[in-house]
Amino acid sequence: MRHPMTNRTRTAAGIAILGLGLSIAACSNEPDTTADTTRPTSTESTTTPESTDTRAETTATTPTPAPAPAPAPAPETSSTTIRPAPSGLVLGNNGLGAVDFGEPIDSAMAVLTEIIGSPADTAEGGDFFEYSGWQDLGLFVGFSTSGWSEFDGTSRFIGWSYSGSADGPHLRTEQGVGIGTPVSELLSLYGDRLTLPEVEGACGWVYEVAALGPSGAEPTGVLDRAPSEDARVTVLYAGLGVGC
Repeated sequence: MRHPMTNRTRTAAGIAILGLGLSIAACSNEPDTTADTTRPTSTESTTTPESTDTRAETTATTPTPAPAPAPAPAPETSSTTIRPAPSGLVLGNNGLGAVDFGEPIDSAMAVLTEIIGSPADTAEGGDFFEYSGWQDLGLFVGFSTSGWSEFDGTSRFIGWSYSGSADGPHLRTEQGVGIGTPVSELLSLYGDRLTLPEVEGACGWVYEVAALGPSGAEPTGVLDRAPSEDARVTVLYAGLGVGC
């Protein structure tokens, strides 16, 4: 006869074994998800591919015309009209062309007035000297009752001085020398007859031209600076009394 405790023990063990078997069976029926986690996932791209058309784009352009050249500026015109040199009035070493040194004052002034009009200035420089001037010409003439042996006490034409003016007329010597003539031209005209100053004197840079035969000496002149080819004449004079 078996002991009752033994039977109860076997029954409990059988129940335990049965429960273990059911647990194992349940585990074996669960789906395996391990493989799914390693399987690559396919992703579909939604990006629209860019156009690969590489044809060069050409833009129609209209050539820009070259700018028209600026018109040449109109030449400047001076409002000052230079009067022509009076006919017969020449700067000479023996007078003024139409009037020679030694001419009595009355006849000399009558001729000059007819050519260039009445003088703007007249003055006396002492008992024996007087002068008349045309400032619009830059011309002055002198008269004296003495100075040359042939004078008989009559006031006579003895000298002139000329410095020119902006509106002329521009007087010149027989050789064409006038205010503004450069030393280079003086050298070409007179050569060895021309004596240029070495130092500046009381009257400035004074040059002289020696006489050549019966034609006599040329008028004396004053330069605007020390002698050089670019130095220019600023004053011309001849005779007595009105020069330097």
